[in-house]
Formats: sequence, C-alpha cells, structure tokens
Amino acid sequence: MRGTHFWPRSARVARTGQYSESSSRQSLASRRTLSIIESGFLVAAGNEAAFGGGVSAGSDWGGGLFDLTASTISGNHAASGGGIGAYYGEILARQSTISGNTADADGGGVYFYDPGYGINVTLTNVTVSGNTAGGEGGGILTQGEFSSLTLSHTIVSGNDAPVAPEISAAPTVPTWVNGYNVVGYDGDMRSVGLTLGVNDIVPAAGVLLEDVLAPLADNGGPTPTHALVPGSPALDTIPTSDANCLGTTDQRGVARPVGAGCDTGSYELEAEDFTFGASVTGFTPKKVFCSNRSTRDHREARGDSQTAWDCEALGLDVSPGDEVQTSAAGVVPAVSFLRGAVTGITPKSVFCENVTTGQKVEARTTSPTWDCKVLGLVVTGGDKVVTGASGTID
Repeated sequence: MRGTHFWPRSARVARTGQYSESSSRQSLASRRTLSIIESGFLVAAGNEAAFGGGVSAGSDWGGGLFDLTASTISGNHAASGGGIGAYYGEILARQSTISGNTADADGGGVYFYDPGYGINVTLTNVTVSGNTAGGEGGGILTQGEFSSLTLSHTIVSGNDAPVAPEISAAPTVPTWVNGYNVVGYDGDMRSVGLTLGVNDIVPAAGVLLEDVLAPLADNGGPTPTHALVPGSPALDTIPTSDANCLGTTDQRGVARPVGAGCDTGSYELEAEDFTFGASVTGFTPKKVFCSNRSTRDHREARGDSQTAWDCEALGLDVSPGDEVQTSAAGVVPAVSFLRGAVTGITPKSVFCENVTTGQKVEARTTSPTWDCKVLGLVVTGGDKVVTGASGTID
C-alpha cells in the first residue's frame, strides 16, 4: 500500500501495565512511525487542534504508521478529525476504543483524506461510539482517491452528526467491510456511501443504542471501554474459526471467546456480566414469564413498555445448572418481524407462537438469539404472539 515504507525514525510507547494519560496530542508530522503497542494508553484530557485532536498523522514530506492496540482515544477536539486526523500513511487500530471526541466540521472520531499521497486505515475489534461532528461523519469520514478503509469486527454505533452520524464514505475511497461489523442501530446504519456485507449487522428496528452498548466507563483493565449489554447484537457474532477470535483478547486483556463466538468491538462480555433474562424486538411485551423448573418457582410481570427483562430482578432465584424458561407475550404492530435473545443461560430450545393463527414453531439450539420468521413463523400486524427459550443457568 502507498505511504507505508521507508520511515527510518520511529517512536514507541511500550506496554506499561496501567494507563498513561496524555494531555498532548500525538503527531506523525516529524516522527515517521509511532507505535502504541498494548500500552493501555489513553490520549485524552482535552486536546485541541485544527486537524486531528488526539492524533494527527501525515505531512507534506512523508507519511507514517500509527499502530494503536488496547488503547483509548477520548475527549479530544479539532476543527476536523476530533479523535484522529490523517492524510498520509497508514493507521492500524486493534482492540481499542475511539469515543467522546468532537469536530466542528467533519469526522468526529476519525477523519482521513488523501491529497494524492495515499492513506490507509484499518480498524479491527475497535469500538467507535459517542463521537460528534458539526458537519458529517460523526464516527468516521473518508475522502480522496488513493486511500482505503477496512473495518473488521468493529462497532460504529451511537455517534452523532447532521449528515451520516456513523460513517460518511466517499465513493472514490474503497471501503472493505463484511467482517462481522455492527453499524448503526434501530434498523438504520446511519451512514452514507457504505455498502455492508452479508456478515455485517445493522441492529434491528427497535434495538436502540442502549441495547447495543453501555456508556464509556471503567470496566476493568487499564483504559475506559464501552461494555456490551446482555442481548446486544454484537455478542457472539464472530465464529471461532476466524483468525481474530480464538486465542485473542479484548482491550482489557479478557480472553476471547467467552460464549459460542467472539464479540464484535473492543469488549468481550464476560459470563459474570450476565443475569438470567431476555429481550425481544418486533413487539412490546404485555406480559413476561420466568420459571425455574428445577425449583418449581415462577414469576410473571406486565411488560411495562419494556422490550427487555431480568428474571432475577423479578425475584426468581436461580443457581448454576438449574433448568429454566422465559417468554414474553404481546401484539405485533405493523412491522411484521419477531426476534428474541436470552442471557445468563445456555439455551436448549426456543419457540415462537402466533396465538391469533394457532401456528407454533420450535427449534433446538444453543444460540442465545433467534428469529421467528427464519424459523418459519408467519406474522402480520395485529397478531398476538408468544416467544421464549428454555435452557440451563450458566
């Protein structure tokens, strides 16, 4: 790739074991290669710049390599490229977070353009969220003809801008996706110029940002991260056969995978993060049901306009190994789809029932998510439905 060779000078921040907070932005204008390798590095503390608030990469006489691993870029501000601004060289970010950066114009999280030199950006297991731009590309903006963007196992969700809140991809910039990415929320990828692959995910209508990610926080490890929430569409998306799954770690150093597959983004949800509960999309439950078959305990509650519920919070006592079941009942509105997800158990089976028509479908599965339409259930607006899962408490 262009702009990636022959840089004799370099600077490296080695792994420290705890985060180091930098209040001065990192620049590649005079240092041809900067590596921040598994350092627990936080580029934050209110950095200000015209271009590239946290990191500025490129110069008129040469590019460079910015290699970011297990680190966070947050709280920076620039006219363009609030978190990262680049126009020459190569940026590699892995198991890292870009969050809470702002740009007056474009590219709240990442902004790169190519004035003819060549710039290549690769994000792998990165979470880009909570960034803001006054123009377009709240999360990422690309421009130029000799540049490229590669997204793999990356979340771009919950950014904000008047145009393309998540990603604004120029038609002249090759954008490589189809790598188990999660983009946007509520049935909208909130991007322009972007075509996702068959393995990429746009969270379904009704799945809001809070159903995907928690706010930036100290979740363990040396730097702040966005935790995934139980039932998130980013859970277990990456098969263990993928080279960037089995045997890898998340930004905090937690071994992947925890579940049936690796999670998309910089955070791997741990087993202890789960409580026994479930969520649905496609309708709002009027009632939810939770049962412990091993102890013959049962709880039920009104849906109360919520699409997710916690059986333990409803008073159901559970222990590892208990056989349990949970379900929800309600009415499907005009949108005729129905999906479910369960947490805190290893499922054995799921079921979907259209009470109005009498059709019922069941499937044996260990997947924590299911799609009733894929299972063969036919639903239309106004139908009364029930869906749920049974399994064993983890």
